[in-house]
Amino acid sequence: MKRWMKAALWAVLVMSSAASDATATTKKAYINQYVLIMDFTERAMLWVEKHKDDPALGLVAQEMAETNIKLLQDISPPKEFIEIHPHLVSIVENSANAFEAVASGSPAAFYQYKKNVAKERKAMFDVMRELNFVFPAII
Repeated sequence: MKRWMKAALWAVLVMSSAASDATATTKKAYINQYVLIMDFTERAMLWVEKHKDDPALGLVAQEMAETNIKLLQDISPPKEFIEIHPHLVSIVENSANAFEAVASGSPAAFYQYKKNVAKERKAMFDVMRELNFVFPAII
């Protein structure tokens, strides 16, 4: 995702957080959704990488990731998670791009998006560390 797009996303999130707290997703709901979406993303990245010669699998994973992107766009994160949310969105968007690369028969491009996912994941966990917060894992 380009920097100006990240900045725009950040601005939208900050402005939306200034709206009524009643419209924000509850902390419990956000954590539950975060855990499920991250678990899917991490597992799908591993599975698709092992089967990057299967365009049909790439397409299924891409469609699932795009569904998660839509879900994330509808979430208004609680104040505690405003700084984390843009990283989560970027992780899922980059995974969708990685899956699309496999679906379109360009498995080599998968690795560039995988690097982007890893970079955003690190940035997100750095923010979480600064906030002294750890999300639970499914397993």
